Amino acid sequence: MKKALFHFTLIILVLPILIACKKDPLEFTIKGNIYDESFNQGLENAQVTLTAVDANTGDVRIVGESTLNASGDYSFTFLRERDLKFYLKVEKDNYFPIDETIFFSEITTENDNIFNYTTHAKAFINFKIKNTGASDPNDQLKLEIYEAKTGCESCCGLGQRFFNGANIDTNLYCANNGNQYYKFIYWVPEISLVVFDSLITTPFDTLDYVIEY
Repeated sequence: MKKALFHFTLIILVLPILIACKKDPLEFTIKGNIYDESFNQGLENAQVTLTAVDANTGDVRIVGESTLNASGDYSFTFLRERDLKFYLKVEKDNYFPIDETIFFSEITTENDNIFNYTTHAKAFINFKIKNTGASDPNDQLKLEIYEAKTGCESCCGLGQRFFNGANIDTNLYCANNGNQYYKFIYWVPEISLVVFDSLITTPFDTLDYVIEY
Protein backbone atom coordinates (compact mmCIF):
# COMPACT_ATOMS: atom_id res chain seq x y z
CA MET A 1 0.00 0.00 0.00
CA LYS A 2 2.78 2.39 0.90
CA LYS A 3 4.61 1.49 -2.35
CA ALA A 4 1.51 2.21 -4.40
CA LEU A 5 1.00 5.48 -2.59
CA PHE A 6 4.61 6.42 -3.28
CA HIS A 7 4.21 5.77 -7.02
CA PHE A 8 0.99 7.76 -7.11
CA THR A 9 2.64 10.68 -5.32
CA LEU A 10 5.60 10.53 -7.71
CA ILE A 11 3.29 10.70 -10.72
CA ILE A 12 1.47 13.70 -9.25
CA LEU A 13 4.79 15.48 -8.73
CA VAL A 14 6.28 14.64 -12.14
CA LEU A 15 3.17 15.24 -14.28
CA PRO A 16 3.23 19.09 -14.01
CA ILE A 17 6.89 19.06 -14.99
CA LEU A 18 6.17 16.97 -18.09
CA ILE A 19 3.30 19.24 -19.06
CA ALA A 20 5.46 22.33 -18.58
CA CYS A 21 8.21 20.84 -20.75
CA LYS A 22 5.83 20.15 -23.64
CA LYS A 23 6.02 23.18 -25.95
CA ASP A 24 3.35 24.30 -28.30
CA PRO A 25 4.37 24.13 -31.99
CA LEU A 26 5.84 27.38 -33.30
CA GLU A 27 3.76 29.35 -35.79
CA PHE A 28 4.44 32.15 -38.23
CA THR A 29 1.93 34.83 -39.12
CA ILE A 30 2.51 36.74 -42.36
CA LYS A 31 0.01 39.49 -42.97
CA GLY A 32 -0.31 42.90 -44.57
CA ASN A 33 -2.14 45.14 -46.99
CA ILE A 34 -2.22 45.36 -50.79
CA TYR A 35 -2.96 48.90 -51.96
CA ASP A 36 -4.39 50.01 -55.31
CA GLU A 37 -2.52 53.23 -56.12
CA SER A 38 -4.57 53.91 -59.24
CA PHE A 39 -7.72 54.45 -57.19
CA ASN A 40 -6.19 55.07 -53.73
CA GLN A 41 -7.91 52.18 -51.99
CA GLY A 42 -7.35 48.58 -50.93
CA LEU A 43 -7.15 46.04 -53.74
CA GLU A 44 -10.41 44.26 -52.99
CA ASN A 45 -11.05 40.72 -54.30
CA ALA A 46 -7.51 40.08 -55.51
CA GLN A 47 -6.25 36.50 -55.16
CA VAL A 48 -3.30 36.01 -52.81
CA THR A 49 -1.14 32.89 -52.68
CA LEU A 50 1.69 32.17 -50.26
CA THR A 51 4.06 29.31 -51.09
CA ALA A 52 7.10 27.99 -49.23
CA VAL A 53 10.38 26.50 -50.49
CA ASP A 54 11.79 23.63 -48.42
CA ALA A 55 15.36 24.37 -47.31
CA ASN A 56 16.50 20.75 -47.77
CA THR A 57 14.74 19.55 -50.91
CA GLY A 58 13.76 22.76 -52.70
CA ASP A 59 10.20 21.47 -52.97
CA VAL A 60 7.48 24.11 -53.12
CA ARG A 61 4.22 23.80 -51.22
CA ILE A 62 1.22 26.08 -50.92
CA VAL A 63 1.01 27.59 -47.44
CA GLY A 64 -2.27 29.38 -48.01
CA GLU A 65 -4.62 31.03 -50.50
CA SER A 66 -7.15 33.77 -49.84
CA THR A 67 -9.07 36.68 -51.35
CA LEU A 68 -8.35 40.24 -50.24
CA ASN A 69 -11.11 41.89 -48.24
CA ALA A 70 -12.54 45.34 -48.97
CA SER A 71 -9.55 47.00 -47.32
CA GLY A 72 -7.02 44.91 -49.21
CA ASP A 73 -5.87 42.98 -46.11
CA TYR A 74 -4.50 39.43 -46.06
CA SER A 75 -3.24 37.10 -43.29
CA PHE A 76 -1.68 33.62 -43.18
CA THR A 77 -0.81 31.69 -40.00
CA PHE A 78 1.06 28.41 -40.39
CA LEU A 79 3.43 26.04 -38.61
CA ARG A 80 7.14 26.73 -38.71
CA GLU A 81 9.00 24.22 -40.87
CA ARG A 82 12.45 23.95 -42.42
CA ASP A 83 11.79 26.54 -45.11
CA LEU A 84 14.28 28.64 -47.02
CA LYS A 85 11.96 31.34 -48.34
CA PHE A 86 8.39 32.18 -49.26
CA TYR A 87 6.75 33.55 -52.40
CA LEU A 88 3.83 35.94 -52.10
CA LYS A 89 1.80 36.33 -55.30
CA VAL A 90 -1.11 38.74 -55.76
CA GLU A 91 -3.25 38.63 -58.91
CA LYS A 92 -6.32 40.48 -60.14
CA ASP A 93 -7.63 40.92 -63.68
CA ASN A 94 -6.40 44.11 -65.37
CA TYR A 95 -3.87 44.83 -62.60
CA PHE A 96 -0.12 44.41 -62.60
CA PRO A 97 0.67 41.28 -60.56
CA ILE A 98 2.79 41.31 -57.41
CA ASP A 99 5.51 38.66 -57.02
CA GLU A 100 7.56 39.07 -53.86
CA THR A 101 10.11 36.87 -52.09
CA ILE A 102 10.19 36.75 -48.28
CA PHE A 103 13.24 35.04 -46.81
CA PHE A 104 13.08 32.88 -43.70
CA SER A 105 15.56 35.19 -41.98
CA GLU A 106 13.12 38.12 -42.35
CA ILE A 107 10.35 36.64 -40.22
CA THR A 108 9.86 35.65 -36.57
CA THR A 109 7.48 33.53 -34.52
CA GLU A 110 7.38 36.13 -31.75
CA ASN A 111 5.32 38.75 -33.59
CA ASP A 112 3.16 39.17 -36.66
CA ASN A 113 5.25 39.73 -39.78
CA ILE A 114 3.88 42.68 -41.76
CA PHE A 115 4.48 42.95 -45.50
CA ASN A 116 2.60 45.68 -47.38
CA TYR A 117 2.71 46.13 -51.15
CA THR A 118 1.16 48.33 -53.83
CA THR A 119 0.10 47.87 -57.43
CA HIS A 120 -1.71 49.74 -60.22
CA ALA A 121 -4.44 49.13 -62.71
CA LYS A 122 -3.15 48.42 -66.21
CA ALA A 123 -3.37 51.20 -68.76
CA PHE A 124 -1.92 51.59 -72.24
CA ILE A 125 -0.89 54.20 -74.77
CA ASN A 126 -0.75 53.41 -78.48
CA PHE A 127 1.56 55.66 -80.50
CA LYS A 128 0.33 55.76 -84.11
CA ILE A 129 3.36 56.93 -86.06
CA LYS A 130 3.03 57.84 -89.74
CA ASN A 131 5.16 59.67 -92.25
CA THR A 132 2.66 61.62 -94.33
CA GLY A 133 5.13 63.86 -96.15
CA ALA A 134 7.09 63.31 -99.32
CA SER A 135 8.83 59.95 -99.22
CA ASP A 136 12.49 60.44 -98.40
CA PRO A 137 14.82 57.65 -97.26
CA ASN A 138 16.60 60.19 -95.04
CA ASP A 139 13.48 61.04 -93.01
CA GLN A 140 13.80 60.40 -89.29
CA LEU A 141 11.51 60.66 -86.29
CA LYS A 142 12.98 60.46 -82.79
CA LEU A 143 10.74 59.49 -79.89
CA GLU A 144 12.05 59.60 -76.32
CA ILE A 145 10.03 58.24 -73.39
CA TYR A 146 11.38 59.72 -70.17
CA GLU A 147 8.72 59.08 -67.53
CA ALA A 148 6.62 55.90 -67.60
CA LYS A 149 6.21 52.50 -66.00
CA THR A 150 9.15 50.17 -66.54
CA GLY A 151 9.93 46.53 -65.90
CA CYS A 152 6.64 44.95 -66.99
CA GLU A 153 6.05 42.59 -69.91
CA SER A 154 4.22 45.22 -71.99
CA CYS A 155 6.31 48.20 -70.89
CA CYS A 156 8.25 49.97 -73.60
CA GLY A 157 11.03 51.21 -71.32
CA LEU A 158 12.67 54.59 -71.13
CA GLY A 159 14.99 56.09 -73.74
CA GLN A 160 15.02 56.98 -77.42
CA ARG A 161 13.57 55.21 -80.42
CA PHE A 162 14.28 56.06 -84.05
CA PHE A 163 11.97 55.68 -87.01
CA ASN A 164 14.06 56.03 -90.16
CA GLY A 165 13.21 56.26 -93.81
CA ALA A 166 10.13 56.70 -95.92
CA ASN A 167 6.77 55.01 -95.69
CA ILE A 168 6.75 54.80 -91.87
CA ASP A 169 3.30 53.65 -90.74
CA THR A 170 3.48 51.75 -87.48
CA ASN A 171 2.19 51.49 -83.91
CA LEU A 172 4.08 51.43 -80.63
CA TYR A 173 1.94 49.94 -77.86
CA CYS A 174 3.12 50.67 -74.31
CA ALA A 175 1.80 49.80 -70.85
CA ASN A 176 1.61 52.28 -67.99
CA ASN A 177 0.17 52.60 -64.51
CA GLY A 178 -3.46 53.70 -64.57
CA ASN A 179 -4.05 57.32 -63.56
CA GLN A 180 -0.38 58.22 -63.88
CA TYR A 181 1.53 60.37 -66.35
CA TYR A 182 3.23 59.05 -69.45
CA LYS A 183 5.78 61.68 -70.56
CA PHE A 184 7.66 61.85 -73.83
CA ILE A 185 9.24 64.07 -76.46
CA TYR A 186 9.45 63.59 -80.21
CA TRP A 187 11.23 65.55 -82.89
CA VAL A 188 11.91 65.56 -86.62
CA PRO A 189 15.30 67.19 -87.30
CA GLU A 190 14.61 67.85 -91.00
CA ILE A 191 11.72 70.22 -90.25
CA SER A 192 12.85 71.41 -86.80
CA LEU A 193 9.74 69.94 -85.17
CA VAL A 194 10.06 69.37 -81.40
CA VAL A 195 7.10 68.39 -79.22
CA PHE A 196 7.05 67.75 -75.46
CA ASP A 197 3.87 66.06 -74.32
CA SER A 198 2.35 63.91 -71.59
CA LEU A 199 -0.84 61.98 -70.94
CA ILE A 200 -2.52 60.56 -67.87
CA THR A 201 -3.29 57.02 -68.94
CA THR A 202 -6.79 55.74 -68.23
CA PRO A 203 -7.14 52.57 -66.13
CA PHE A 204 -8.34 49.52 -68.11
CA ASP A 205 -8.19 51.45 -71.39
CA THR A 206 -5.89 52.43 -74.26
CA LEU A 207 -5.22 56.01 -75.34
CA ASP A 208 -4.31 56.56 -78.99
CA TYR A 209 -1.65 59.21 -79.68
CA VAL A 210 -1.10 60.14 -83.30
CA ILE A 211 2.27 61.40 -84.54
CA GLU A 212 2.24 62.48 -88.15
CA TYR A 213 5.19 64.16 -89.86
